[in-house]
Amino acid sequence: MTRHTITLLAVVALSLPAAAMAFDCINAVPLYCDQAPVSGTINMQPEVGFIPCDQTIQWTSKLYTITLTQPSILTVTFTGMSGSSAELYIYDGCDESLCVAVSEPGLATVATDCLDAGTYTISLSYLIAALINYQISATCESCDPVAAEFDAWGGVKALYR
Repeated sequence: MTRHTITLLAVVALSLPAAAMAFDCINAVPLYCDQAPVSGTINMQPEVGFIPCDQTIQWTSKLYTITLTQPSILTVTFTGMSGSSAELYIYDGCDESLCVAVSEPGLATVATDCLDAGTYTISLSYLIAALINYQISATCESCDPVAAEFDAWGGVKALYR
């Protein structure tokens, strides 16, 4: 390779947008549907820094994962910190370019439309550097019309999905 080729490759690599790089979910904390809240602490050390869901500011985040076993409406709630200082983001898989839902500014809850079964990443993102204790929890409401059937025909329909 020539010197110009190497320089060109370096320029291309450095010019990629931050949102094009996936975050690391290896250390994400698992959340479970309809279980007791998980406690956490925001501290002075950033854990993951990225630009979430087409925002323009780099946030510090704590990552969680949840696996839905059936199509569900996912609602995630956090307590213990001002909603104006933090936001919740939900991503399909572990890909920050696949943003599914974002909490409204100032609200400590985010709810999705009906999601397919699978694993999702939840980012509790914040712009503050302080020692704050919080809790985060998830509820999952089935939105599979066949699974919601309570009469005898529901089981028969499920065989032919």
